[in-house]
Amino acid sequence: FLTLVFVFMQCLVALLCYILSCYSVDIISFIAPGSVERVVYAAPMFKILIFFTLFMSMSSVLGGALQIVRVFSIGPLSQFFLNVALCCEYIFGIYLNLSIITVCWMILLNGLIIFFMHYFLYLKNGFKFALPTKNSFCMLSFFLKRLFPVFFSAGTSEINMMVDQAIASYLPAGSQSLLDCVSGFVRIPMQVIGSSFATVSAPQFAKISIRRPMRLSFYMLETLKLILWASLVGCVFFYFFSKKILITIFLSDNFTMDHVVAGSTVLILLSPMILFAGFNRVILNAYYANNMVLSSTLITLACGIFNTVFNILLMADFKLNGIVFATVIAEAIRTLILLIYLKIETGIHINIRHIVDFFFRCALQLFVFVFAFSYVYRYVKIFMENRLGDYYSLFNDSFLYWIVFGPIFIIFAALIFYTRRYFGIRLYYLK
Repeated sequence: FLTLVFVFMQCLVALLCYILSCYSVDIISFIAPGSVERVVYAAPMFKILIFFTLFMSMSSVLGGALQIVRVFSIGPLSQFFLNVALCCEYIFGIYLNLSIITVCWMILLNGLIIFFMHYFLYLKNGFKFALPTKNSFCMLSFFLKRLFPVFFSAGTSEINMMVDQAIASYLPAGSQSLLDCVSGFVRIPMQVIGSSFATVSAPQFAKISIRRPMRLSFYMLETLKLILWASLVGCVFFYFFSKKILITIFLSDNFTMDHVVAGSTVLILLSPMILFAGFNRVILNAYYANNMVLSSTLITLACGIFNTVFNILLMADFKLNGIVFATVIAEAIRTLILLIYLKIETGIHINIRHIVDFFFRCALQLFVFVFAFSYVYRYVKIFMENRLGDYYSLFNDSFLYWIVFGPIFIIFAALIFYTRRYFGIRLYYLK
């Protein structure tokens, strides 16, 4: 059955990629209607990068098989590798003055590497490809009926960001690139936090919904608490270091200080997506465990429409910041609607009072450590200024900055982890 699914889905994806590559100009004109003059420039890149989808699709099918044998690490690990590789390739492209087509081929190579990572584990865990049987075709029909509605609900964050890109095409040149650049940084913790917890919780929720359905509320609550705690740390990191990230990586003749200031604001506004996207992926697992696929899809489509309308309204006054803020609000509203409807249909509910109390405990812990970190940061910064003198600006605007302050932040993150119980932060999955 798995071999049939793999062959059928990848043939379908490959055909779709080929068709889209043939009509690349029309597709880009539809996605970015406000950038007509840049369509011709983007079409060659689209023809290369569209086949990146094929490699990721093959990896996803193999990853689904690996989850059956409780191999969950490859999904978050591959996503983390992809995001880090993309950032490194952007850096190499800037500093080595590589052509954009060369960078596109490097990105396509990332997809091939991720596929081989999945394929290696697939074989290592005893799986193999075999000829399909008659029963496999019956199972495939049932599988496809369940699969297609999930496309919209599972990929809502990416769909909303694609809508953002389309609407941002009406803004001045460079807005789309800035949004895509900033989104890449936010996707790293989104994949590490949201995707990893959602991947691990999916089979657990399915099993609990059959054996002990009333316990699903408890496991959902504990998973959401863990995502909330980890996401707040990520948001604080972007709040303090958003500008420094962009300066040390992208500051150049083509990426000026004005871009840095604008990008840091967008990064801070977009950082709550780590929290809400993670929430939604876990809540969707509860929907799938209770066979509520159609409901989740309809809610997702409604929030997608809301996101589009709000994008257009806020773009007029707040430009790119308005688009990003609208996306975060749409994701938060989706979280609320998903929770309310889940309670109505199944009786599964989340203790809001418990979540609020947990949030204030996390906020108190972060306040204490942010205050301490600010003091240490200021002291180390003054020390480095005095020691380096005229060379301090070179240190402050390069990767040397992270060699000093990166370990300090890691130490504080470790202290946050190990002192959580002193603030009453109790997490079931970290006992």
